[in-house]
Amino acid sequence: MRRAATTQRATLTQRESTAKARELLLMKKQHNHVLDRHQDRDLTRRIKEDRQRTIDEHRLKRDEILTARRASPPAAAELSQALRSRPVQLIPSPPLAPRGRPVAQ
Repeated sequence: MRRAATTQRATLTQRESTAKARELLLMKKQHNHVLDRHQDRDLTRRIKEDRQRTIDEHRLKRDEILTARRASPPAAAELSQALRSRPVQLIPSPPLAPRGRPVAQ
């Protein structure tokens, strides 16, 4: 519980940091606001961190899903067997129309 509260608090500060970074970026774009090099560097760093955090969250979620799939192999095997046994239905392609003027024979 304590760890979750700490993580939640950290997430809030990260969100605030990201919001500030987006606000600075918007100011820079809309009003042609010139940021000094420290603000610009800070903004770039915050945006990179936000992107990396999002990527990491997606990886964690994907890993959880894969772990859950591995944890229940009978269900996964059943699903793959059902997918393999389902007949493949081919859709015929429409006939190609001739292009240009017809050639006189």
